[in-house]
Formats: sequence, C-alpha cells, structure tokens
Amino acid sequence: MYGIEILERDHRNIVHFTDCLEEEALKILQGQEINLDYLRESIRFIRLFCDKYHHQKEEDLLFKRMVFEIGDLAKKLIHNGMLVEHNLARSYVLKLEESLEAYEKSPEDIHRLNILSYIMAYVHLLRDHANRENVAVYPFGENHLSQEGKDWVDEETRKFEEDPQTKALYEEFASFIEENPYRA
Repeated sequence: MYGIEILERDHRNIVHFTDCLEEEALKILQGQEINLDYLRESIRFIRLFCDKYHHQKEEDLLFKRMVFEIGDLAKKLIHNGMLVEHNLARSYVLKLEESLEAYEKSPEDIHRLNILSYIMAYVHLLRDHANRENVAVYPFGENHLSQEGKDWVDEETRKFEEDPQTKALYEEFASFIEENPYRA
C-alpha cells in the first residue's frame, strides 16, 4: 500500500533523526557546550516534518479512514494510543523548548538536566511509537480496510506528496537529515 510505504519511509527518517538527537544528548552529558542552534533546528524539524508532514498524513488520511471503516476497534487503537502519543511528543518538544529558553537566560545545571531529559523522553517515545505503528497499526489498517479505503488513502497520500509546498518541505528536511554529522 503506497500510503503506508510513505509513512514507513518517514519513520526511517524520523528514527535516524532520533539517533542524531541522542548523539547530541551524549555530547551534553559529556560536558560539551549545548548546541542551541542545532536544537532549535531540531525543534523546527519536529514541528514541521514529524508533525505537519508525517503526523498530518497519519491523522488526516490513514487513521481517519481506519476509524471511518473499521469502527470502535480502530478508534480505540488510534485515539487511546497513537494520538495520545502524538500529543505526548508535542508536550515533550514544548518542554524542551522551554528548557532551552531557560538555559539561555541562566545556564544552570538544572536547565541542562531538563534539556537532556526532554530530548531523551522524545527519543524513546518516538522510536517506540514508530515501531508500534510499523508492526501493529499499519498492518492492522492494511488488513482491515476495504480496497476502496486503501485506494482512497493511497490517492490522498499521492496528492499530499505531490503538493509543491509539501515537496519543498520534504526536500528541505531530507537535506537536514542527510547533512547531519551523525549519519551512519
């Protein structure tokens, strides 16, 4: 299913990004100066790529169709699981941003600790979340959606991916990922 293949591609990029964030956290833990510019760009990546680009496709296309067609079982899985985790990730990012601002005003150890804590909370959540979606949610949707539902998700995903603004956003952040110094 094309729509799911695209979401899984996004997950590979997002998981690689979490590896990079973890490397940045290790540098901070080892006493290196906090790279505020990199962390601000990371927050921007999370908000635009992970949320606006990736989560929007899940929430507005695949998940919406799953709830519409499959009903209560899909609704419980998505509303009580996946969407809760999307919101938890957003909360971690907000707290990370607040911790960065506090550190800039007063570079104290407590702010360094909070920065590390929220980076790693986000990293662990997103890795586990992507895995849950890849091995459970996406196959569940693919196995239970009608052919019409699958075709709709695929077609809407194509439209989303072909939009010029979407293409530009993907290209910008694909470069951010590729240029990252922690690329294996």
